[in-house]
Amino acid sequence: MGRLPPEAVYVTSWTRLYGLLCLEVLHQMDFVLTDMEPLFEQCLGELAETLGLSTEPWPLSCRGSWPQLSQLAWRHVP
Repeated sequence: MGRLPPEAVYVTSWTRLYGLLCLEVLHQMDFVLTDMEPLFEQCLGELAETLGLSTEPWPLSCRGSWPQLSQLAWRHVP
């Protein structure tokens, strides 16, 4: 099987993530799973592999060097 064009990879990746998110938010998987995190993490790992991204954690020396999301969100708010 040949490689998919970038547009197809984007659409399939988005569909998988959006689908899982909708299933969780609308509680459609409650009868099967009590915790969606392992399924979501597995999906992210598979997508990272498809996209050629590393799934290895950052080295300890790099952790914490990025600003917290709350700092980024409020930086430009007067």
